[in-house]
Amino acid sequence: MSCCRRRSRFAASTVTAAFVSLRGLGKALTMDLGFKPQNALCTHFDLSQAGYASDAAADRFQRQLLERVSQIPGVGGGRLRECHRP
Repeated sequence: MSCCRRRSRFAASTVTAAFVSLRGLGKALTMDLGFKPQNALCTHFDLSQAGYASDAAADRFQRQLLERVSQIPGVGGGRLRECHRP
């Protein structure tokens, strides 16, 4: 197979892969997430650095934080999620 043919096939497969990726990205951007991310707020905090040595104290703080945030006018709800970073 000549060098030109290999380049042409490589270019064609690269362009095809790019279009498939863009199509998948378009679907991902328009899929129903189950919530409206426009007004979502996400934050990360490390309670061990704030002096919460025990898991029970950290859990209590997080529950109180969620209760208080949920009472702010205009807030539709709140969730807590644990995220373990390597």
